[in-house]
Amino acid sequence: VGAFVRLLEMGLEPFLVASTVSAVIAQRLVRRLCPQCKVPVRPKLAELRFLNLSRADVADGKIAGPVGCKHCAGTGYKGRLGLHEVVVPTDAFRQAVLDRSSTSELRALARETPAFLSMQEDGLLKAVAGNTSFAEIIEHAPRDTAPRAFTELHKIANSRRSR
Repeated sequence: VGAFVRLLEMGLEPFLVASTVSAVIAQRLVRRLCPQCKVPVRPKLAELRFLNLSRADVADGKIAGPVGCKHCAGTGYKGRLGLHEVVVPTDAFRQAVLDRSSTSELRALARETPAFLSMQEDGLLKAVAGNTSFAEIIEHAPRDTAPRAFTELHKIANSRRSR
């Protein structure tokens, strides 16, 4: 979402940004848990609070943590995993770009689109699936200022898979 504001700050005219940008993809890489040595863990209460989750939200997950083995050189992590955020502008979003709306206003409009997940939300789903740790999400994903309910994230992820 911030890419639209940055393009305007670089001096591009709002009508050019609004009319020509068809999508923006942002990515952060986090460490992938080593499949050979990861172990199930109970998330720390501080992590859950920071990520606006409850124990009930993650009860059915495959939450794992790093241990370390010969396959991962003792780190507990092997490889990288992308956290993604894709913004496909709607008409309302394009109008907000024309109006030079703030990043927070643009983010609110992006969240109204049916398939939008922020990087933090994408990371939460990947951590609950056991692919990375909550610590990686907390350290590397931009923090959501208005987090959504975890059940809503699951619905969005499931709707993406059914396409």
